[in-house]
Amino acid sequence: MEIRKVTIEEKDIALSIYRSLIGSPGCTWSEEYPADEHVTEDILNNALYGLYVDGKLTAVAAANYEEDYSELNTLYGNLNRPCALSRVGVRREYQGQGLAKRLLLYIEKDLSTRGFDGIHLLGSKTNPKAIGLYESLSYKRLGEAYMYDLHWFYYQKKFV
Repeated sequence: MEIRKVTIEEKDIALSIYRSLIGSPGCTWSEEYPADEHVTEDILNNALYGLYVDGKLTAVAAANYEEDYSELNTLYGNLNRPCALSRVGVRREYQGQGLAKRLLLYIEKDLSTRGFDGIHLLGSKTNPKAIGLYESLSYKRLGEAYMYDLHWFYYQKKFV
């Protein structure tokens, strides 16, 4: 197993992971989101992390600054230099093996060394697997938000 940043040459593979999860219980994604431009932007911003099993891109997650979350941090949170976590996805055939947890722990460590003081994210109220993952990693549910035409829980985790 290897965790590293996804390269532009792997963009279509990353996008295929997202596309393959459309329709999963609690998944808020569609053919319009995440789109090619989101994945490309994440890669060009050095913000798309990938977990590889036997050399195969198996899980992805984006971690970068997100202006849309600033108001939520001001309203509910306490982070001075937060990074937003989004678009966490694991190929269906690899789900339930703890890969998302490993990927997020790696991302947390990397972001901490880069000077971020924590992570904030929106978790879909209808996605119990994602909520369970975040809460198992000590993310704190601080509030709720209605954004992007959906209802979310707002989570934060402050690095120590």
